[in-house]
Amino acid sequence: MSKVIRPLASYKKLNPELYNIYLSLMDSKSLKGKENDFYFFYCNFNLGKNGPDSFFYNSERMCTNKGTVSEIGRLLLYGWYYNIESWSIEIGGYIYNAYKKIESSGETFNDLDFKKAVKHIRENIKYYYQNDPELKLYILETFFNNKLQKLLPEKPKELKEHDNAIEFLERLRIVQTKKGIDYWINRAEDFETYISYLNSYLEETYENYNFEFLNFEDWKKENKQYDNEYFNRVDKLDKNYKASYKNIIKKINLPKEIGYNK
Repeated sequence: MSKVIRPLASYKKLNPELYNIYLSLMDSKSLKGKENDFYFFYCNFNLGKNGPDSFFYNSERMCTNKGTVSEIGRLLLYGWYYNIESWSIEIGGYIYNAYKKIESSGETFNDLDFKKAVKHIRENIKYYYQNDPELKLYILETFFNNKLQKLLPEKPKELKEHDNAIEFLERLRIVQTKKGIDYWINRAEDFETYISYLNSYLEETYENYNFEFLNFEDWKKENKQYDNEYFNRVDKLDKNYKASYKNIIKKINLPKEIGYNK
């Protein structure tokens, strides 16, 4: 956003008695802690969830999901500041419903990832408020991707193969990272030694049979050109695919599709 705004300072100034009520509920001693506590309780009260709720508290009445809940509180206060409070409460409800879906399926809720996603919406609140299709797409992609895939047309074959390859490489990278840097340094040294041996053998063989082959720099240049052509083609496919479902996104009723009721 182009300028620094201070919704909390404005809220304190205009609602001193109400802020003091929130203040009485806060346990934190530090200024930052109190601020996060305020946003937590502000979210809790303004989303209108009555009684015990696992999104906010565990069975021992200890606060849960503090990162996400506090960030939703910030989003709600931004909504209050810009006079779009009901809209921001609706968005908070989508995140709440996404949590409930994860909880009911027995999966683990990632507080950090959800916090980052809500922060992204808050930091771009005016843009998303004015661009409903983009907001719908971001919410569905981030929080309800399985639901989104059922609503969209089938992807082109090459685009699906590309996505599958990226997912495979991401899983492979996680496995590789766990092996530690020393493992890969040793592997790289072994490969360098082997390539040196292999290169000597192949050069001698190619010279004897007059085979032609690219040197290393020419091979890199050719390979880079192939990669650029491939990624340009995939990027074009992806843009055309996304353009094809813009009208579908516009017609989506989010509360109906994701089952959220205020």
